Amino acid sequence: MQNVKPAKSILAQGGRNQQTFLLVIIGVAVALVAIFIIVSSSSRSNFDEAFFAGIHQERLDDGGFILGDPDAAITIVEFQDWYCAHCQNYKPTADQFIREYVATGKARYEFRALTTAGANAQPNTSQVYNLLECVEVAKPGSFFYASDIAYDLVINGVRGSEFSSVMAERTGVDYAEMLRCTQDTADQITVDSRLANNIGVTSTPSVFYRLNGGTPIPVTDRSFSALAAIVETVGQ
Repeated sequence: MQNVKPAKSILAQGGRNQQTFLLVIIGVAVALVAIFIIVSSSSRSNFDEAFFAGIHQERLDDGGFILGDPDAAITIVEFQDWYCAHCQNYKPTADQFIREYVATGKARYEFRALTTAGANAQPNTSQVYNLLECVEVAKPGSFFYASDIAYDLVINGVRGSEFSSVMAERTGVDYAEMLRCTQDTADQITVDSRLANNIGVTSTPSVFYRLNGGTPIPVTDRSFSALAAIVETVGQ
């Protein structure tokens, strides 16, 4: 004799199946939201534009980009390449130094670029630097914010023409004007490479300090505590 499930049993099983289905849908939705949050947070730079707007910025006689109070005795100099994995790993330390010492007027931060990991990238290190230099030309005071964006784009795999178009969009400069500038005037990478050669820099990140604008002195311990100690002791 064939077994026939009671109607109540069939309804109960159907209810359980529906509940399971709903739980799966909810789980998928939660996972998608989590992924969206992760992707959104990873596609944002560590500083906003207003942060840098509140800090003195200038270019040195050789064109080098510098951030911080001109009266600060110590300047930390960093040679870097946006494509360099070690530079990407070191960036939180440099960012912490900028927040706690540069933004508070206790020290300055000098940016220098050197092609190491990004020689064959698209855009390569020199081309990225040219773009940032031209962002600064079009919108003075934007270089350090643009450099932060460049790290973000490189880490998130943005390449080719999309890199420059996103850079123009996020910095608010005219795309065509920025590209024209890269072809006509931008060449700071040559100056920075010459300086690197003169003081023996061959890898990135390489960190130095200047006392009252003097000759760069090598820093062997690049940790935040070591940089802080230089400001608190040598700079006093």
